[in-house]
Amino acid sequence: MPDTNPFRLGGVIVCVKEPGVYVLALPNGHNLLGYVIRRDRGLTSDLGVGDRVEVEVSPCDLSKGRLRVKKEEEQ
Repeated sequence: MPDTNPFRLGGVIVCVKEPGVYVLALPNGHNLLGYVIRRDRGLTSDLGVGDRVEVEVSPCDLSKGRLRVKKEEEQ
């Protein structure tokens, strides 16, 4: 089986679908859905259109990814 480790990309939020679900624009022009895991939903309440985020994408499915949220002490 090929290497399935996710890779991280930077992106910009272009649309908020619902709490925890965002449409992201990547630097290469590709758009994808970014999801926030339930544990981090409280940390993303201040995210909005135009914010820069980091997304973790699986090489098996490039249409969606997991938003990586930094906690206060990590920033």
